[in-house]
Amino acid sequence: EPFLAAGQQPPAIAQALEALANLTRASRTRQEAAAVYQVVPHLVRLAQPQAQGGSPEAGMGLRERAIPMLCTMAHSTTRGRAALMAPSDGASVFLNLLLETPYQALALDALAAWLAAGEAARRLEARLATRETAQRLTALLAPLVVPPRGAGG
Repeated sequence: EPFLAAGQQPPAIAQALEALANLTRASRTRQEAAAVYQVVPHLVRLAQPQAQGGSPEAGMGLRERAIPMLCTMAHSTTRGRAALMAPSDGASVFLNLLLETPYQALALDALAAWLAAGEAARRLEARLATRETAQRLTALLAPLVVPPRGAGG
């Protein structure tokens, strides 16, 4: 059984995540290999908050390890990004992370990298063009907008 599969002991999953992070940290080729060998669905499961149906292990620090690795996959190769789309639905994870202050920058950066890559951007754009996503992005970016001088009193 894979080390990242549901049902494994959290220490084993933590060791597997650490090894995977070290192997893929600076290598897009290794990130792609990890995606091709189906690591993305496991990272998606670990990245979900337990309250949203995520794994029970998510509350044991594994979520904090899985999220950066998942976000890094958006910077990898065409095949790596394709693994994020379906059936694992990494896009939904990134969109949900926009609501969590500690992960907003990572998620926004991952979405931007994915869109800039071009090849799968059309499919992602369709996900981003929903009313709910527009509201999330507006809420995220609104505090950063500086009103022009003389406006608003």
